[in-house]
Formats: sequence, C-alpha cells, structure tokens
Amino acid sequence: MFSFLKRVFVNTAAMLLSYLLFSVVVVLLFVGVLAALKQPVVTVTQGAALVVDLGLNIVDTPPDADPLEPIRHAMGNDRPSSVSLKSMIDSIDAAADDTRISALYLHGTLLPGGYGTSYATLHEVRQAVERFKAKGKPVVAFTDSADVRDYYLLSSAGELHFHPMGLLNVAGLASEMPYFGRAFEKYGIGIQQATVGKYKSAGEIYTRDSMSEADREARTALVKGIWDAVIVGIAHSRQYDEAALRTISQEEGIVQATRAKELGLVDHLSNFDEVLARLDTIAGHDDEAKTFKQISLSDYALALPEQKPESPVKAKTNAEIAIIYAEGEIVDGDGDQGQIGGDRLARRIRQLRKDDDVKAVVLRVNSPGGSAQASEVIYREMKLLREKKPVVVSMGGLAASGGYWISMESDRIFAEPSTITGSIGVVVLIPHIDELANNFGITFDGVKTGPYADVFTISRPKTDAEMRIFKNFADTVYSGFIERVAKGRSLPEDKVRELAEGRVWVGTDAIQRGLVDEIGGLYDAIDHAAERAALGDNYTIREVPRQKSFAESLEDLMQGNGAGTKFTGPVKSLMRQVEFELGKLSALTDPNHTYLRLPYDINIR
Repeated sequence: MFSFLKRVFVNTAAMLLSYLLFSVVVVLLFVGVLAALKQPVVTVTQGAALVVDLGLNIVDTPPDADPLEPIRHAMGNDRPSSVSLKSMIDSIDAAADDTRISALYLHGTLLPGGYGTSYATLHEVRQAVERFKAKGKPVVAFTDSADVRDYYLLSSAGELHFHPMGLLNVAGLASEMPYFGRAFEKYGIGIQQATVGKYKSAGEIYTRDSMSEADREARTALVKGIWDAVIVGIAHSRQYDEAALRTISQEEGIVQATRAKELGLVDHLSNFDEVLARLDTIAGHDDEAKTFKQISLSDYALALPEQKPESPVKAKTNAEIAIIYAEGEIVDGDGDQGQIGGDRLARRIRQLRKDDDVKAVVLRVNSPGGSAQASEVIYREMKLLREKKPVVVSMGGLAASGGYWISMESDRIFAEPSTITGSIGVVVLIPHIDELANNFGITFDGVKTGPYADVFTISRPKTDAEMRIFKNFADTVYSGFIERVAKGRSLPEDKVRELAEGRVWVGTDAIQRGLVDEIGGLYDAIDHAAERAALGDNYTIREVPRQKSFAESLEDLMQGNGAGTKFTGPVKSLMRQVEFELGKLSALTDPNHTYLRLPYDINIR
C-alpha cells in the first residue's frame, strides 16, 4: 500500500510540475508575442559609446528574429548569438557620423560557427573600424585572451587593452581535419568515389586516415595565403613591421601579456574595471546604469532609421539593388536552414528578374559548393537574370567549386584577400552500407530487368562498369565547368584547365590568375552594381532572403526548427567539428551523386 501511495504521489507531483512548467512557457511566449508586436523605442544617449560584444557569429544572411528573446531578456541575457555582416558594418559606419556616439568599444572573443566569421568577413569589419577611427573618434578594445582570429579584429582598435594574465596567440594558422576512413571501414560503411582534378579531394575525409600529398600541397598554400593577409592587416593597424611580426610568430607564438606589451603588440595591460574607468572618461557616466554611457550594437541597429533618415530623393524612388545571399552547402530541392536549396535560390532569382523595381543584383556567395545539378539550376537562373539587369558577385569567406560555378554569370566579381575560391573540379561520392547492414543481420535481395537497373542502390558496392558510368558523367560535368569558367572569365579553355584540377586559391592569388576581378567587400560590389545600373545614390537595398519576423520564427521554434547547440572549449569544439563533418553526408543530395564541392571545409584556427 505504501509503495502504491508513493507512486501515486510521485506521478501526481510530476504531472503538476509539468503543468506548471508548461504554463510558465506559455506565459513567457505570450509576453514575447506582446513584446514583439510593440515596436521597440531605442534612444541614443548623447556621448554614448557603441558597444560591440564579439561573443557572436558574424554571418552573411540576416539572422531571423529570436522568438526566445523576451525570455532571454528576462533572464538577463540580451546577447544575440549571431549578427549579419551588413548590419554590423552599417551600424559602425552610421556611428562614425553620429554626433551622439563618442567612441567604439570592442570586447570579448569571437564565436565562429558554420561558415560565419571567416577571415574575409573580419577584413570587412576591420575596414569599418578603420573608417570609424578616421573620423577622429576613439576605438577601445579589451579582451582577456585572444587567438589569431580575435587579434586580427581587435588589432584594428586605436587602444588595445589586454588582461595582465592573458595569452596572445600569434603562432599562425593551422588546418586540421578529422578523417573517418578507418571508422567507416570498422563499422561497414563504404564510400566509392570518382574524381576529376588532381586536387579534388572532397571524399578523402570519408575514405582515408590522413591527407593526400596533393591535398597537403594545396592546403599549405591556402593557409599560407590567408596568414599573409592576416599579417598584412595586423601590421598595418598596429604600424608594425611585417618581418618582425613573422619572427615573433615563428620564435614565440603564444605570448604572455607582459611580453605582448613589451613587444608593442598591445597598448595597455588593464583589468576590466580599469577599462570601464577609461570608457567613463570618454563617454561620461550614466548615473542610472552606474556605468559609462553606452548602447549595444543590436540596439543601435534598431535606432538606425531614427538617426539616419533617407534623403528626400532616395525616399521617393522605387529603384532597388537586391542583395541575394547564397550561404551554406548547395543541395537539391529547397534545402534546410543553413543550406542553399537549388530550387529555392533559383526561385528567388527568378522573382528578382521579373521585378521591375529591382535594377541590379548583388549575389553574395559564402559556400563551399555541393550538388552539381543544383548548382546548374542556380547558374541557369543567374544567366537569365544577367540578360535583363546588371549582376555583381561579392565573395565572402568561401566561394569555391559549386559556389564558384554559380558566380560565373556576372559582370564583375569582388573577393577579399583571404576569400577561398576556385576548386574547379568534380567528385562522385557513392556510399554503400551492405557490410553495416549485415552486421545487424540485414541482407538485401531483389530482381532487375537489366545490369544497371539498380545502379543507384546503396545496398552494395558499384561494379567497375557502373563506376565507369559515373566517371564518364563526372568528366562531362568537369568539361561543362571548364566551359562556363572560360566563358564567364573570358579565358581560353586551356588556361582554365591549368588553373583547375580542383585547386583552391585565396582572393589575391585568384586575381592574379583572372578568376576574380577585384579585391573588395560587399559595399564595393553594391557601389559597382549601382554604377552599372546608372542609379547614382537614387536606390534602396533589398535583402533576399529577408529577416524572418517574430511570428515566423516562433512558428519555426514550435515546429522544432531552432538553432543548434552552441559549443565552447577545445573538447566541445572538436565534437562540433566532427558533428559538422558527418552532418555534411546528409547534404549529399545530388541525384547523380556528382558534386562541385570544396575538398574540405577549411577549419583554420
């Protein structure tokens, strides 16, 4: 009897607790809906410093409204997990001209994720910081410790404060990948591949236990190219000798705070309270908040329309320049969140082509490529679009393989010095799970009308004759890739074949080889598009896809389409990388198993 009553009590308590928790969630979501329906009023205090907390991921595509923001706010966590590059640049540039903003304060460490916060992205942010400094306003930065990526951005500040117990990493860049060949072999997962291009090593992480010599050669050159761009940027901002910086990197690498100050790599060794006191003297004190006058980047972005009205001429025009974002893996169909669905992007391009208000289009590419068929679907719509209006490409951190393929129908291509591009090659990846299935007692059998009727099955390895079919198709796709690049870049096909072979290039190398036109960022591409369309300043910007509303994001949350877990620390970072690499198997959606894919995602730290 006692056990029975105990179970009844426990079950009843659990039901009541579940009901209570559900009620709390409903109330909080209701409050969130009410808060979202009410337009926030953001005011900028005279003399405030614009505060940029770097503990986020800088992405290209505008992040959707966070349906949990009211709950996070109630819990005292107002920090967004990501911000769009354009929003960050717009805010810093606007603050530079805003008489109410006295300074820019950068603090914290970056949290890159997916294809965000690349060195190319940080180069554009650094340029915005440099423009802010050029207005004669102070830029203060503070961090406890900094890796290369953090220091690359923070070094652009006029005053770099470093914690006395901090470590500064200037050791250079490294690129390390997990290889699953042995694991797949152990568990009975087979991957067959056919590649076109000496350096097209996209399948190696699934079939090998180490990198090939060709991959090592290409990756070494790539990492060196990005490191050169980082060295140049840091040396310029710090007014430091490049050769001396390289020597420190080679001989010391990880520098303690006192040594960093001695070498002139940082300006001040400061505790957090000392930095706050410094900002108090610059921005003035907010008696109510009991700290310096400030406004966060996210709040200031909301205040932009208030402090930066459109000109009367611009307000009357219907002329638009559309920025269409192509960020993530290229997959067939509509794709999932964070992917470039070939059909979905093609549909958006088609809508822009038919919209008379859109006078020019900027395609912002941040993609390692993916499905060959989906890339061609996008390419076709880009071709039709370019026949009607100017098209300019802005390359972010990645515009390789399929990401390069879809860039070919454009009037001009802009890239950053550290943009990863090229990778003109093709790979066929075909998995088979017969051994894995057999280990669990599962076997396959069937009938067919011809020797190739079940060629697409994953229940067995492909025969040599079947692999020849896929290899021939890969050769055809490769020839089409060469042809499109030759036409799009006005290069002889023989020259393109020399540059192809799946080789990856950084932006500066790509310019020398004619694969891109000019070093420049997103706004350089926008300015060029406006010039080609003869718009002057008489236009507005439309972003595609647009930021989802609160209601749309709430619907996604209720359907389980929320963001993934955020990982920090070295062990969890490794887990994230392994999950990310294995997750790419789900993006192998091409119906012909043929991919225009970067050999690997360049994990550089």
